[in-house]
Amino acid sequence: MEEAELTWDCGDAHPEPALDQVPPNIVKPAEAAAYLFGGLGLFFGIYNLAKVMDKPSTQPFADKTFPFDGLKTELGK
Repeated sequence: MEEAELTWDCGDAHPEPALDQVPPNIVKPAEAAAYLFGGLGLFFGIYNLAKVMDKPSTQPFADKTFPFDGLKTELGK
């Protein structure tokens, strides 16, 4: 009778174990770490790609081009 208390039976063909029992098909710690670091690596890669591709956010003004080799003759250099 005590075993029936540890099983959640909602009436379908597959009763589920209660929360205090570890199901046999749970993800192993190494696999969970691989998922975690893979996801973090993906987000880090997307962040770096956005940082490289989004130049206007790092330079809030337009590039200025001056005539005569950057005004060297006008400034006396």
